[in-house]
Amino acid sequence: MAAVLALALWASGRAAQAEAVPAANHRRVQLPFKNESDRLMADILLDEIQLEKFNLHYRLEATRQGRWKGLRYAGFQTTNYALTDAGLITTVAERFPHISSPKTLHVGALRHSNVMSGVAQTVGAGGSALEFAINEYHWWRAYRLGFSALTARVHVQKLVADIDAKLALFDTLVVAERRRTPAGTTEVHALEHEILSDMRDLSVAEFEGFHMNARRLLWRQQSFYLLDIAKNTTGALGNLFGYQALRRGNRLLNRPAGVLTLLSGAQIIANPILSRLAGLAVVACDRWELGRAKLRKVETTCAKLEDDCARLQQYCADNRIEEHPNLAGSVKRIRLYEASSARWTAELRRSTEEVRAGNRQAVQNIMAATATGATKLALGIEFTAAGYNFAGSGRRTNVLLGSGALVYMVGDSLALLDQIRITAKGELDHYRLRRQGKLPGQLIQARLEKLDEMEKALVSIKSDPLAK
Repeated sequence: MAAVLALALWASGRAAQAEAVPAANHRRVQLPFKNESDRLMADILLDEIQLEKFNLHYRLEATRQGRWKGLRYAGFQTTNYALTDAGLITTVAERFPHISSPKTLHVGALRHSNVMSGVAQTVGAGGSALEFAINEYHWWRAYRLGFSALTARVHVQKLVADIDAKLALFDTLVVAERRRTPAGTTEVHALEHEILSDMRDLSVAEFEGFHMNARRLLWRQQSFYLLDIAKNTTGALGNLFGYQALRRGNRLLNRPAGVLTLLSGAQIIANPILSRLAGLAVVACDRWELGRAKLRKVETTCAKLEDDCARLQQYCADNRIEEHPNLAGSVKRIRLYEASSARWTAELRRSTEEVRAGNRQAVQNIMAATATGATKLALGIEFTAAGYNFAGSGRRTNVLLGSGALVYMVGDSLALLDQIRITAKGELDHYRLRRQGKLPGQLIQARLEKLDEMEKALVSIKSDPLAK
């Protein structure tokens, strides 16, 4: 009897021990996530990482330009300006030595000058048409990859709705925590809620900026290229009529030549202004569409995120939450919040510098176009005056067309030098930024890598909360 009783006691003890081990292991794995709010915070942070990653991929695809875009366009435009300059120099060199004796002019040389200028502007129109087509291909590619404006808005709207729903549920759980969790848990989770809300707002603001900038860039460039095609086409037609006036000996053809040259000069001045107005118009429409989708940015700033992170750090330091078993997950997530705050601050600084550089470039382009267009307007005016008022006077026609060519030669030479300056500066800036790892594509790739690291760290915390 005693032996049987001892055996029974031994068996029951082993059974109790076997049941105790899994229970202890279960408590160890679920320790930081034993309340639902802790698990929900991790899910919200993962969703916000996905939203930020989508923003970056959207910017890469929706604003794709290509490495050789600048050099390619510069090659066409430099050829345009150089050939136009050659034609104008030929005109000036032929007309001024015979300013008082138009009958001794070498008509063949003057016809060749019109041919050179016409070919030059045809090359310029072809370069703009090529860039227009390449932009349309990039837009089509982004559309096929799911990064069109409408598809992106719908996708981000769904992501934001999911985050908002989880944040609302988190509010409810924080209220419930006040009745069943130790002191300090609710305060830490409330501060984390503020940080997650800030990150959500900043991601929405970033998407709004990327969305509007992508559409503004596309519409501004495409309208610019279309206007540039129109400008070069009217200029080339003006050269064609000038050529026919010399070939047929009919000075009345200087009338349409002058009118077309006037239109071309006016378009040179208006092009950078009208293309930017087109960009602003599409941004206004885009802002309205984003407002309907509830994807407009709010008042949250990087400074507020920094302040909320500092408040959480200070509270954790003052209350030694690392010793609190219910807040082990919060302790690990603090590092992720700090990394997010630093990343948003750096992005704000970089975007501010881009806006300033873009504004400076816009002012320079408008000033250069005004100078060049004004000199071509002068040529058009003198052509028109020669055709309408002095068609019967070879001497007055010679003076007007020679002086008009001289004026426009100055403006075209300035445009040629400015194009060379812009191209050289662009290539030097590209080389410098590439060496520093600060090209837009490099910066976006670096952010994506950091987000991948954050995502892996957060997943590891969820799968093994006690891992260091």
